[in-house]
Amino acid sequence: MEDFPHPLTVEGRWPSASTKTLTAKLQIYFQSRRKSQGGDCVVRFPEQSSAATVHFRSARARDQVLAKGDHSVTIEDQVVKLKVFKPGDEGDQTEDADGARTLSVRVDNVPADAVTDEDLLELCFEKWGGPVEAISSVPAEQAAIITFQSPDAVQRVLDRTDLKILGVSVSVHPNFGHDESQSEPPTEELRKDSLRNPPQSSAVVLENLPDDLSREVLVLLIENISGVSDEEFFLELIRGSNVAVVTFNDPNVAEKFLTESRSSKKFQRYGLLSRALEKSRSVKVKNIPAQVSADLLELYFEKWAGAVEKVTTIPEKQSAIVTFRSQAAVKRIVDRTDLKILKVSISVHPYFGPEESQSELPTEEPPKDPPQSSAVVLEKLPDGLSREVLVLLTENISGVSEEAFFLELIRELNVAVVTFNNHKVAVKFLMESKSSKKFQQYGLMGRSLEKSRSVKVENVPGQTSPDLLELYFEKWGGEVETITMIPAEQVAIVTFQNEEGIKRILEKDHHIGRTSINIYPYFKSLGTALYGKDRPTWMLPKPFTEKIHPTVREFLHRKGLISSICKQMNSLFCQVNMDKAEVQLSPLPTLLKQKGITKKHIDDWRQNATDGFREVLSNYAVFEYAVISSVWSTVETDVRSVVKDKAFININNGVLTLAGMKQDINLLKPILKNLLKRASDQMERDQKSVVESLEMSPAMAFLLLQEGLQQNAAAKYPELKVMYKNDTNQLTLCGLSVEIVDIKNWILERRLSLKQKIPKMDPSLLEFLRSVDCEEMSGDLFTSKGISAVYSIENGDVVLIGSSDRSLTEAEERLQTALTSSTLSLEDLNVLEKLEWRSLNDQLCDTYNLARKKTVIIKPSKHNDTLIVTGYQQPVLEVSRSLEKFINMHSRIDEVIRVKSYAVVKFINEKKSPVWKKLVKPDEVTVHFDPKRPLIRLSGERVHVQPAMENFQKIADALRTDRLTIKKAGAKKYFQEQGSMFLMMMKERRFVVVLEESPDSTMKEEHAIQKQSSKISPVVTFSSFSEKEKFYSVTSYLMSNSPEASRPFRSQHEDFVMVGEEFEPAVFQLCAENQQDLNEARELINSFIVKKQMSSSIRDSAINSFTREDAEMLSNLQRELTVSIQLNKNGPEPVITVEGLTRDVIKAQIAIRDMIPKVGKSEARKREAFLMSSLVEWQYLDRTNNLVPFDIYTNYDLEEAFGKKQPRIKIKVNNEELEFDLTGRVAYSRTRRIELKRVDRKDFFPDQLSVALPSHWRKMKDGEFVARVQLHQGSWEYMDVETEFRKTGLANQILKIERVQNSSLWRNYMIQKKHFEEKNKHKNNEKRLFHGTGPQNIDKIDHRGFNRSYAGMHGAMYGNGGYFAVDPSYSARGYSRPDQQGQKRMYLARVLVGDHTRGRAGLISPPAKSSTATDVYDSVTDNQQNPSMFVIFHDVQAYPEYLITFQ
Repeated sequence: MEDFPHPLTVEGRWPSASTKTLTAKLQIYFQSRRKSQGGDCVVRFPEQSSAATVHFRSARARDQVLAKGDHSVTIEDQVVKLKVFKPGDEGDQTEDADGARTLSVRVDNVPADAVTDEDLLELCFEKWGGPVEAISSVPAEQAAIITFQSPDAVQRVLDRTDLKILGVSVSVHPNFGHDESQSEPPTEELRKDSLRNPPQSSAVVLENLPDDLSREVLVLLIENISGVSDEEFFLELIRGSNVAVVTFNDPNVAEKFLTESRSSKKFQRYGLLSRALEKSRSVKVKNIPAQVSADLLELYFEKWAGAVEKVTTIPEKQSAIVTFRSQAAVKRIVDRTDLKILKVSISVHPYFGPEESQSELPTEEPPKDPPQSSAVVLEKLPDGLSREVLVLLTENISGVSEEAFFLELIRELNVAVVTFNNHKVAVKFLMESKSSKKFQQYGLMGRSLEKSRSVKVENVPGQTSPDLLELYFEKWGGEVETITMIPAEQVAIVTFQNEEGIKRILEKDHHIGRTSINIYPYFKSLGTALYGKDRPTWMLPKPFTEKIHPTVREFLHRKGLISSICKQMNSLFCQVNMDKAEVQLSPLPTLLKQKGITKKHIDDWRQNATDGFREVLSNYAVFEYAVISSVWSTVETDVRSVVKDKAFININNGVLTLAGMKQDINLLKPILKNLLKRASDQMERDQKSVVESLEMSPAMAFLLLQEGLQQNAAAKYPELKVMYKNDTNQLTLCGLSVEIVDIKNWILERRLSLKQKIPKMDPSLLEFLRSVDCEEMSGDLFTSKGISAVYSIENGDVVLIGSSDRSLTEAEERLQTALTSSTLSLEDLNVLEKLEWRSLNDQLCDTYNLARKKTVIIKPSKHNDTLIVTGYQQPVLEVSRSLEKFINMHSRIDEVIRVKSYAVVKFINEKKSPVWKKLVKPDEVTVHFDPKRPLIRLSGERVHVQPAMENFQKIADALRTDRLTIKKAGAKKYFQEQGSMFLMMMKERRFVVVLEESPDSTMKEEHAIQKQSSKISPVVTFSSFSEKEKFYSVTSYLMSNSPEASRPFRSQHEDFVMVGEEFEPAVFQLCAENQQDLNEARELINSFIVKKQMSSSIRDSAINSFTREDAEMLSNLQRELTVSIQLNKNGPEPVITVEGLTRDVIKAQIAIRDMIPKVGKSEARKREAFLMSSLVEWQYLDRTNNLVPFDIYTNYDLEEAFGKKQPRIKIKVNNEELEFDLTGRVAYSRTRRIELKRVDRKDFFPDQLSVALPSHWRKMKDGEFVARVQLHQGSWEYMDVETEFRKTGLANQILKIERVQNSSLWRNYMIQKKHFEEKNKHKNNEKRLFHGTGPQNIDKIDHRGFNRSYAGMHGAMYGNGGYFAVDPSYSARGYSRPDQQGQKRMYLARVLVGDHTRGRAGLISPPAKSSTATDVYDSVTDNQQNPSMFVIFHDVQAYPEYLITFQ
């Protein structure tokens, strides 16, 4: 225990608790400084021991615990008293009969003047015993309880037998009160003893009570110190005296509280003081009748209680304080309940007032400083204390009558001098006054008056010198020490060298010359002489009045300065009253209280007051000015704005009066004179002034003002008024005629020199400028930048007006740089209906537009498909960003998620619905599963749709898919007929099976090309003509430059090419979450379909001559019978193979064999017609006056009739029967007459086969007319195409570039190019342009070129033709549709644009160049100056040179 070297032994009557519990309780108790006065310690409690040892870290903590003495702790609801001592001191403790120690002693027979003097008691017992902890006095029993800090001190006091206090022997005994019992409760004997010696009372007074200490806090503090609850005491707060009285039920608790409170830190922190409340000898009597005197009260209470010491009446409260000579009298009177005076019931209560404080009795020791004379000075004399009261008080204290002393009042000094006849009485008076309550109540202080060696000589003749006085008084009194002359008062102060001189002087009358002089004793401590009965009395001078200007008086009153003047005059003992027109000046009573006051002070008062008052008034001044009422009404506002609160203004009888501080009036006077003079001059000017108005636009007026109209007019004619009224558009000039003429000339010169211009600007900017104030905007845009220009709105246009051409140029440039507009696309028009949109719109308008300055406007376009933001550049930029962000986030969009197959769609919808329904809220996103295609559509706001897309994509990506293709004819039909049973069986399986629907014709064609190119040719051509013959026929058609060329008359005998699959396989889409489930689905499908198939072949050379009609019959057979019909020409003769179900194959065989004999006859006619078309061409004139050729069969029939010289023939063309007049070259229909022409084609294109193919083309095989050749990356051709592709910043990845080689298309294109050069007389006819398309159109374009018949499928804004873009980004963005792998395609084409013009919607051919109908443009565009696209109306004008595949 080296860290805790200071032990204490603790004993007690321990309850039956564990040693651990006892140790813990003691540890908490002795650790607490508040409970035990201890500190950091360790408790050791051996198991078999009845005592514990507490080891403290510091000796100070241990000694504080010992000093406290009384210790107790609560263990298991039992209070255990603790005995604490140092180890080894067990036998030295002061014990009672039961062995208990005590730290207190009771002291009896204490003198009355010492029993309440705790300081005296503490000093005595500290001297005899040691340090005292607390003292509790019991004045009623002349006893005190002394508590020491250690038992040793008690023992030392008890061992002494010679204890005396103030010479009186006292007895000392050990005290065993409630708080001092250390081991067990006090014995019955001690209880009786304590009852015989109770404390003063059960009440304790708490003094110095803080204002903010609440009753609740005080109750808790009392409970903590006393150890009892608030039921054991009553607390009464006396806030007016900062006192509280605590009345305990048990006197012992009151005594304990007094003792404990002195060591309580909390009690000391609040600055509280405690004392026992004395037993009162006074009562307070209430409800006393008004006519009852103090004598009657004294007699009444002496009758019912006992001897009365004093009665103090309080008439205003009908109450009195009665003090008895004993406490028993108080008890007797309080116990009575039938007290009445003059038949009026009165109430009596114990009183504890200031009169009850127990003062020490005066000792018989004489004062240290005996009086120097028989005169006593009474200082601090209250003003209201009368001479009579003072005489009675002197009589009571001195014990002698008024005849034994003389009282002289010196009011001006608040002093009285009492001169006693007997010196001893003066000494007694001084002693008794110090203990007189009444003397102290008046606040008086007494001291002896020194013996004087000076006299005051009055009425000294004016010519008397100090030497004469010195000689005179040395003669009659003795040696003079000093003489002080006061000539103004005819007074001298003569000081002798001893007191005897005064006595001799005062014993006789004195004259200097013939003048009688008065001599009085003079006291330097008083500063005045004592006159005795001859002391002069002074009367206050009479009040008088002084004149004051009424405006000044009103100014002083309004400014509250009268009180300040009164304070200034108080120094002159003058009271000022300004309630009336004249000021009344009255003397203050303090005038007579001046030290050393004389008659001169009284006589000079009026003059001093007058001079002082006039000096005060000299700080104020008045300004008066004659003014007529009309001038005053004009200038009043200006005058008051100048004067403000510096002066008081009064206008009366044509006179303006100002009153105020002198310096303010002096400053205001010239200003006001100038104002009034100018007003008079202005009135005179107004009578001569004229008014003229000039019609002028606001913009013109604003510009003239900017040019200095106002400044120029003000410089020349300050009084001329120039005003512009916007409501009337008039410039008004008000002034003298000569002034107006001059200014009008100036305006005319400026107007003639101004320039105007209507700038070109965006309509949205024009609307913005219309919506704002022209003047303010002109000032902000132009004037603030030093540009001398304005703008106005005239007839809806912005008109710039400037002082010079340069100003107009700068103004126009400023409009272009400062203002801008931004157009935002609205993909969802409903965005504008949202409350959030309106709130954002209002917020932005409030933020960027002020009340007087608009910086931005937000308006939708006419069709509400765009939003236009117009205004200043920076606000427009910031507002556009905010709006664009909102539109993007809140626009409703329809997004499509493309999955691998429709089976995935069905699987997610049916098998994964619990998953996606948790991720997508139905009120935010609408989910639509396409019933046929592999698409999932999500509709909603973009902010919700985008995360939903990601979630669906994650689900789809996690699935496994497959396609099962059964290439057997009839398999699909069989599944369609019998598949419902199979689907029912698979419903509970973990996979989904979907039978693919038949794709469109284009998809079939592509699928056939991709899947069967290596086995069976996908193109079945029924024709017997050579390629050369076909070229001639196509060329004749292409050379037509008529818009009707795309729709010539055709007959049903034209050659036909069939492209398609030989049969439609059954294709199943499979979807599952793992490969095992996919394999299971495959096995189930294969096992379900019955594979009963039959195959049959038909061989015949006539098959090569099948026509379009025959091919359609074969196609119908495939569809109707669900069989596969395939053509194979690899052998010596063509073979048609039919596969499918047995019954269907047999039916197909019979039908095909019936078709073969009919083909020969049709083929012969076709060859003849085709040959004829290459020699002769019959044409007709269409509605646009262009010649258009007939089809080859109609051409053949016409030429055959012409050869046979038939004049007329009827032929059905396009299901319409026409009658041809071959002689007149005319045909007739039901509605119109058609001109005919016969053309001999032998010499039409003699060199058409001489067109050479490009040298860099790959050599093509015989019979090969179309090929695609992939370019090597890095070759010049590849790099050239790539440069064109990326010239506008397109960053997509190029997968491959292929050259398209089509000899027929190339030759026709080059022939048309040469034709354009000859027709247009220049060679600038060709451009390299881009054309985006989908994957299904690639083979069509490669073989047959671009087809303008598709115009309108994706927009035909500039005409119904073929569209080509200058910018590849345009084609890539909108028209290059991706395939299932996400790959896109685009052609870089050669296009003959020739002479072009701007197109328009609805064009089917280029417009005419002039009035001549045949002179037409070659193509049209979107913008003549800066075209971004071209439209051609003849397919031969474009060649698909390169195919670019990218992603």
